Amino acid sequence: MENLGPDATWLALDYLRGNLSEEEMDAVEARMATDRPFFLLVRDLRAMQKAEAAAKDAEAGAQVQMAADAFFSSTRKAPSKARWYWFAAAASVAAIVIFSLIFFGGSGRSYLDTYFSRAPGEQFLGTADSSALARGMRKYAAKAYRDAIHEFEKVADTSQEFNTANYFSANAYLELGERAPALQHLLTLERMNDREHLEGRQWLLGLIYLDQGEKEKAQKEHRALYDDETTPYMKSELREIWGWDAPPQQ
Repeated sequence: MENLGPDATWLALDYLRGNLSEEEMDAVEARMATDRPFFLLVRDLRAMQKAEAAAKDAEAGAQVQMAADAFFSSTRKAPSKARWYWFAAAASVAAIVIFSLIFFGGSGRSYLDTYFSRAPGEQFLGTADSSALARGMRKYAAKAYRDAIHEFEKVADTSQEFNTANYFSANAYLELGERAPALQHLLTLERMNDREHLEGRQWLLGLIYLDQGEKEKAQKEHRALYDDETTPYMKSELREIWGWDAPPQQ
């Protein structure tokens, strides 16, 4: 599979995640029928997805660890031929699990769960304001996130409040653990070229992309935020995530 570049890998990943249109799915399946290296890539990535799911189960993870320990300890003495097959199989499973955790989800850790920074309330919205945005913000402050989203959805896309409604809808969905709709609201802000919530949008998009295994997209969002000299927003967290050096003191 040495002739397959990163574009083929991301195409295979999008196929397995169901991120493609019906026509794109058909095109991928047609390619799999004639391009054996690409078929093998999709097959191996599917195996790694299954291994990742198994690794998140404590009992399955313990079994994999025992198998890996047995294999590596066996290198001290030559095993019998029959036992060698078992050890080789255990090593293969352990390798797939370890690689899939790194490739698909940051060693099994959710970056959103670890680093999610909740958006502050909009202080300029007073209790006397009866607008949908104000009602949504009061619901959001009360942690009634589903009700807040319902109010935010009433804000028209022609309103000056539309971008703020989208930003806090994304945060509300993340509070509920629903990342797909949160991502869509953040991408809406990106399409609108929103500047008011730019820092928060870049921060959250990067975290979501990291959890999806889309490292290049995540780094693009976070690097733009990190290189912005006008803001200290999440700089220490970005250094912790990416291992970037702190800027020199002026």
